[in-house]
Amino acid sequence: LEEPPKHVIFILATTEPHKIPLTIISRCQRFDFKRITSQAIVGRMELIMKESDLEYEEKVLPIIARAAEGGMRDALSLLDQAVSYSGNVLTEEDALTVTGAVGQEMLNHLAEAVYEKNAPEALVVLEKLLLQGKDPSRFAEDFVLYFRDMLLYKTAPTLEESLERVLIDAVFISISEKMELEKIYEYIHVLNQTQQEMKFSNHARIYLEVALVKMCQAEATVKATSLPEMNTLLERIATLERELQQLRSQPVQAATQAETQSPSKRANRSSKAFKAPVAKIEKVLAEATKQDVQLIKSRWGDMLNYLHQRQMRSQAALLNDAEPVAASPGAFVLKFKYEIHCQMATENNVFMDSISSILQELTGNLYQPIGVPEDTWLSIRQNFIKTQKEDGHEQAEQPEGDLLISEALKLVGEELLEIKD
Repeated sequence: LEEPPKHVIFILATTEPHKIPLTIISRCQRFDFKRITSQAIVGRMELIMKESDLEYEEKVLPIIARAAEGGMRDALSLLDQAVSYSGNVLTEEDALTVTGAVGQEMLNHLAEAVYEKNAPEALVVLEKLLLQGKDPSRFAEDFVLYFRDMLLYKTAPTLEESLERVLIDAVFISISEKMELEKIYEYIHVLNQTQQEMKFSNHARIYLEVALVKMCQAEATVKATSLPEMNTLLERIATLERELQQLRSQPVQAATQAETQSPSKRANRSSKAFKAPVAKIEKVLAEATKQDVQLIKSRWGDMLNYLHQRQMRSQAALLNDAEPVAASPGAFVLKFKYEIHCQMATENNVFMDSISSILQELTGNLYQPIGVPEDTWLSIRQNFIKTQKEDGHEQAEQPEGDLLISEALKLVGEELLEIKD
């Protein structure tokens, strides 16, 4: 590249240009190739069909262009297959057979059945499509794009060139005019969820049938529950608005009362947000063993990775500044740096149960986590040690190594002492 021969032209093609070194990019001209629009593909195919003196129906070329997904070569290959498959005239049915797509007439029929909550008719249409050999995944994609185009048509009618699946005909316009946006959102959500579930199943047809029934019944359920309660909801909203207005009318008084409160009262009030289970923590300390806490700490990193694999990243983030500090054969104390993180984690019972079950898989023992903020933990621990001393249990129960640690804690404190086994 630095000193190329005059008769050589280097062409580098990649789908990951960000990985090319700067020393290479600085010696190249860059051309970004993007997908070709459906309109451009249709125009090119029209030119080919006219030069070849081939007859075709109006809906044929847009169907092939959409199936090509921006690739001119794919579009021409599909066109060649369709022409070979057809007779004297290239028909819409020929294009649908070659591409595996679903005709707009069937999609219009199906959408109307769903809108009218006619589940039997929707299932009959689906049965016909599957008997014709249509791929369930492809049908689900076509139906999602159908409602996507309807959403664009209703919100921005001038963006007709952005429509991927439909042709603006009288039936489509009629359905889109009476279809509400909320229903379209619901239909797209149900179909998208169905697509995700179909990827991991060998029974795609069942998912499609369930999705159609759900789409037919969802709106009916919403109406049945919302209409009788509409007046009640409006009354509640009006009451809440009045109360909110009253609160807004007294901001100065509320602020004054807050300022006059002593710091100790404000601190006591904020501390009520979370109460650590002192009795449970003291029980763990009384029964604590070094083997249990070391076992949990040794598998703590594996437990965090397991949470990420289970798609619980947001909950696992709460444990970034948390660590096990004491453990008994049946439970362990989980210290959090921030009280808010401790409260969020401990109030999520499913999350805490997940920690317990994952640790059971990793260690073979069932440990129940007990959350506590760092400041509260230090206070509880010091009080426990003090109580043990007063009861005369320290010398009898603590081994020599723990006695040394206790003496070190007295000399330098918890913050300056780092204990390594």
